Amino acid sequence: MSLQSLNQDKELAKFFTDVDYLRDLFKAFVAAPTLPKRLLVIHGVGGVGKSSLLRMFRLDGKGAHVPVALASGDEAKSELDVLARWMEDLKVDGVVFPSFGKTYEHYRAIQAKVDEQAKKAVGGRATDIAGKAASKTAEAAGGALAGAAIGSFIPGIGTAIGGVVGGVLGGMGAEVLTDWLLSRGFKKPDIDLLLDPTEKLTDDFLADVARAADKRRVVLMLDTFEQMTALGDWVRDVAQRLHANALLVIVGRVLPNWSRAWQTWMANARVEELKPMTEDDMRELVRRYYATMRGGQPNPAQVEAIIRFARGLPMVVTSAVQLWVKYGVEDFQSVKAEIVANLVDRLMEGVPKELIPALEAAAVVRWFDQPILRAMLKQEDVREVYNELRRFPFVRTRAERFALHDTVREIMDENLRMQDSERYCELHERAAAYFEKQLEGATGEEAEKCELEQLYHWLQADEDKGTRLFREMCENLARVHLVNRLRTVLGELTNHTFGHTTNRLWSEYYVARLAELEVKGELAETGYAFVAEQEEAEPRLRAYAFSDLGGLLSRWQHLGKIGGIERALGTLEKSVTIAPMDDHLVHSHFSFAHVYQYMGDGISPISTWRLAKNSMWNAKTTMAWHTLIPNSWSCTCIWET
Repeated sequence: MSLQSLNQDKELAKFFTDVDYLRDLFKAFVAAPTLPKRLLVIHGVGGVGKSSLLRMFRLDGKGAHVPVALASGDEAKSELDVLARWMEDLKVDGVVFPSFGKTYEHYRAIQAKVDEQAKKAVGGRATDIAGKAASKTAEAAGGALAGAAIGSFIPGIGTAIGGVVGGVLGGMGAEVLTDWLLSRGFKKPDIDLLLDPTEKLTDDFLADVARAADKRRVVLMLDTFEQMTALGDWVRDVAQRLHANALLVIVGRVLPNWSRAWQTWMANARVEELKPMTEDDMRELVRRYYATMRGGQPNPAQVEAIIRFARGLPMVVTSAVQLWVKYGVEDFQSVKAEIVANLVDRLMEGVPKELIPALEAAAVVRWFDQPILRAMLKQEDVREVYNELRRFPFVRTRAERFALHDTVREIMDENLRMQDSERYCELHERAAAYFEKQLEGATGEEAEKCELEQLYHWLQADEDKGTRLFREMCENLARVHLVNRLRTVLGELTNHTFGHTTNRLWSEYYVARLAELEVKGELAETGYAFVAEQEEAEPRLRAYAFSDLGGLLSRWQHLGKIGGIERALGTLEKSVTIAPMDDHLVHSHFSFAHVYQYMGDGISPISTWRLAKNSMWNAKTTMAWHTLIPNSWSCTCIWET
């Protein structure tokens, strides 16, 4: 926790109002000889003051000399982000991390080494990386190398070192990527850590926290948990394994969905709902905040107008008071209190005209600094509006720089979409172009952030284009089994409302792919079957879903069931008849080979006729049959000629 954050918490404490019972509850948990519950879960609607309450918890923990760490879902996009933020906060309070710190530094060193090796390879032969790829594919890639593919797939490696060979590595999968890393002198344990660092780093973090918790109480906190749904299983695992003397506080708009995987989690948690303020509490908040901002007593008539306007949300109360004091906006009687979105109109009425474009730009992006504003506003000098904007009532600091409060940003962004869709799309396109440009020279975590921001903005500006980018990212990650990174990308779509059904179904499909990679067979089967049966889905999507479902059903444990062979063959038959052949659908032939091998039919006239009829026999198909059925050479040679 930085000194700036501590000072901001102390400023907040001057006017923080209400929920004394929750602060008392937290203090009781911190002071108890034995924790009454291992979890404290607080939920409530947006803008009700959840994040401010966590800051008060942090201040109360500091006052009791208890180590407290806070990570937020709007900043931490991966498991490693959360662990790193927790570590930095706890280190300030004297907690040491010998295991996690060593592994984390080693992980970053491996990332840097891979980046260095990939850059050295630029200009060389693509086959140096491609390895087992077909020579004609490698030649087509030319000298561009698989550096970009590595950068796209491995957390922390940039994409600036190449862009052509994503298809090469995508077709090869994790095995060839591993071979290339081995050829460059990387040890197998280091490669395993690079490809999936979460398990090892989580183990080390929990071990270090356990050593600290043996001696004193430790508190870990997560804010805006609703933006961490992709990390839900991981957070549950951390909660279950956390030391008995460590308290985990989770705050969000909804409760964790753990009932199936951890049926007794509610018994281990104290669950509290943070409700909107009463009118009396809002009056007290207005009084305290006005005294902090200007001093003296506020106009009672305007206090009542603000209360009606805020609808119990302290965030709106404090923002309204700031506008009142700073811009002289006092005519709250004219504002329709029942529609929170009208807050945008009211803000615009009180804001200087020259600040409105910058405010709209800040509402479009999820965080901003001067370079982002320059790109969004297409102005060379944005220092004046930037300085004005960062002092704006709704703006808060975050890791990247500044951001509008989430609830206000969402309201303003939606308002712009409804009122001026042309400008809405234009601003999101500018943001997407900015992050795409930044991606060219980015490496490490910065590259990951740029990729996610680019994806977010294209989904808003042009959903079809955004979905194509999403599909490309997910397909590449899935093929090299980068589960952690795939989970992060899928998390970006958690709160996106799709306008086109087929785009939504593509996201459902990759959720099923993730489940398969996580060895959650039943969940993957259910997901594939759902997508495959949707008539409104585009043919290629249905073919992919049937192909992957058929792959699962062709496993021998399924084929041994009554009707298993028929179901597998029927599913695979659909996959190869719905859409034209491509690299992904070739997997159906591997699955066909599995089924016929199980049946004892090394290669049947029916199966070869099917392949020839659909013009699907190619080098990859031949490889599939030869891999599983070595004696099929004579048959395949006939068909190849």
